[in-house]
Amino acid sequence: MALVAVDRGHGWGNKFLWLYDSGAVGLVVEAEITLLLASMINIKLNYDGIETFPIRVGGKETARLLWRGIQLANNKKCSRYVSVHVNSDIQKSGEGWELWIRKDDIHSKLLASRIYEQLNNTIKDKMSFRGIKETDVLQVCVKTQMPACLIELGFVNSEKDVELLKSISFLNQCARAIVNGIKDDLK
Repeated sequence: MALVAVDRGHGWGNKFLWLYDSGAVGLVVEAEITLLLASMINIKLNYDGIETFPIRVGGKETARLLWRGIQLANNKKCSRYVSVHVNSDIQKSGEGWELWIRKDDIHSKLLASRIYEQLNNTIKDKMSFRGIKETDVLQVCVKTQMPACLIELGFVNSEKDVELLKSISFLNQCARAIVNGIKDDLK
């Protein structure tokens, strides 16, 4: 049976065990959006019969440091690792969504492609796509031992993106699309 690690990106225990890491802050707070989105993804995956391993799910008592969450996901032999984030741009001109994967990793590229297909079909008329990008620095992409994808869903300082990110309906649609992409990759 598949086990999918779902990382909310920011929140409690990101840097120090008792320190709250808000992530990007602009017209919204990244950690608040990612908590909601990751929770929706976890619930939908569970509902569809896929077991999840939530990383950094909430309050201090459930917090996991990022590196520790990755280590636990590796030890549990998770099938996939998905990390949800909201981007920021100092110049306040960025908007849209993008996917990040480990450089030269065909399995992560397949996961990202399947998430892209589902998410793009759902939000292409609402939010622009910035590409599937490769990295050799982002921990969730390079330290995981399973296909991994980091999703940057919009920008905290883009009025257009934030209007969407404040919509429960929009986040719910995104969560369903992400789940469908994960499920397509698990087939």
